[in-house]
Amino acid sequence: MHVQKLVPFVEIVSGEFGDVCKGKLKRQAGVEPPLTVAIKTLKAGASDKNRLDFLTEASIMGQFDDPNVIYLEGVVTRSHPIIIVTEFMENGSLDSFLRVPYVSCL
Repeated sequence: MHVQKLVPFVEIVSGEFGDVCKGKLKRQAGVEPPLTVAIKTLKAGASDKNRLDFLTEASIMGQFDDPNVIYLEGVVTRSHPIIIVTEFMENGSLDSFLRVPYVSCL
């Protein structure tokens, strides 16, 4: 994946490894509209361990092809920062969703 295909526009959160932004992934012009994605970047000056953990996360995500698991669109390693691009979850992370108290409507 080439970094020029990415258009970040809203920072969502700053995490352990770096920032996560909502953005667009440009696809084949005139054939497919841009895709809304999550763009996760590795912090500048990250340790070798953090870099390895970041890339391992991408490697693990890339092994799944299931509608119930977030889809890895691509990884950018030939520029700085290193970037992981995934499908965008409109309702936020599963972790955040599970922490919200359940309220019954009955």
